[in-house]
Amino acid sequence: FNLYYFIYVLGDAKQFSFLGVINVIIGLLAVALFPTLTMKFSRRRLFFGSVSVMLVGIILYALAGTSVIMTLFAAGLFALPQPLIFLVVLMTITDTVEYGQLKLGHRDEALVLCVRPLVDKLAGAVTGGLIGITAIWVGMTSGATAATITPENLFNFKLVMFAAPFMLILIGTVIYRAKVTLTEAEHARIVEELEDKWHEMNQ
Repeated sequence: FNLYYFIYVLGDAKQFSFLGVINVIIGLLAVALFPTLTMKFSRRRLFFGSVSVMLVGIILYALAGTSVIMTLFAAGLFALPQPLIFLVVLMTITDTVEYGQLKLGHRDEALVLCVRPLVDKLAGAVTGGLIGITAIWVGMTSGATAATITPENLFNFKLVMFAAPFMLILIGTVIYRAKVTLTEAEHARIVEELEDKWHEMNQ
């Protein structure tokens, strides 16, 4: 949707390259800071803090209008915490290997770790389909320009680009808060229990 925004809302696709550079820089920065941040904050707190930054980014992006500077800032702010959330989820999924071993009596690294790429591919396919359907719905197809997009179609486009992700992020955060209880402390307890069982079996 970012590319469509630059073409059909800002009317300046050349500025999109700056967003790519910004995303690369902040992505590398976020990944580099992840170990430090997880030492200072729990992964759970880092997750909720990152989600808060993303939501602020969406709101600012939706209000950016045709300001290139505001758009680049808001899009960058929205992208900044995404690698952190990705790493928090990845680490939590990885920790479920020991949880599964404790509950089932055997380790299933391959099965557990294939879940994330499967979800990523499914999400990519669904996202691609939604973008295509939305682009056709609001008239952002070949031959269209920023000047030819009607206010109604622009409103519909922003509804899908900003309002839908905002609500989905909120829903995902509520599910995470309610269902994901495998914290670092809980994982450490599980590992300790597994080690005790291992020692008992080998005595």
